[in-house]
Amino acid sequence: ACLNTYLRFSNPPVFSSRTCRIASILENRHPLSNPNEAPHATKNRPDKEQPASIRRGQEFVEQLCLANVRDIPKMLRWNDRYGIKFMRLSSEMFPFASHPEYGYKLAPFASEALAEVGKVAAELGHRLTTHPGQYTQLGSPRKPVIDNALRDLDYHAEMLSLLKLPPQQDRDAVMILHLGGVFGDKEATLARFRENYAKLPQGVKDRLVLENDDN
Repeated sequence: ACLNTYLRFSNPPVFSSRTCRIASILENRHPLSNPNEAPHATKNRPDKEQPASIRRGQEFVEQLCLANVRDIPKMLRWNDRYGIKFMRLSSEMFPFASHPEYGYKLAPFASEALAEVGKVAAELGHRLTTHPGQYTQLGSPRKPVIDNALRDLDYHAEMLSLLKLPPQQDRDAVMILHLGGVFGDKEATLARFRENYAKLPQGVKDRLVLENDDN
């Protein structure tokens, strides 16, 4: 529901999953060889001989993020034209947002763009949701997995909150989560899930629902 292959291959392409590698973030901490011209894959790349700036690398990521978000209203209007009233927002819209080292908050840089998405969704009466990935598991026996899951859920909750949807659409803007494996002991896994669920901020709890085939 977050992919539209018709728009993805239009000219210009419309999609919401532009991403990058961590190596690209690090590379773009350096200024362009010619800062007065647009970046180019071969003719105007970051100059690694120049001092790096963490802020410059973050701005590179933020530009990708905003390009993703600004394509969502176009996708919503296309969906509406064809009677599609539901859309799952891509978890890849904000690359590495929940990463332990390179993560970042969406506000304030994406607040206005996300609010515009919410405005269009409200106008059209569309339902927006998210579906954190298969590795976002609250029942895992491994602490690093739990830590990653907590950060990922916080990221998704912030994204949905910044849409500023009307009350009913906001309540319907949920995060659909797989419970995950049973790790050899179903009861122990359920107990871990309950324990970790209790640690979640209320804003995350309010949006979290389980995939209906996880029972």
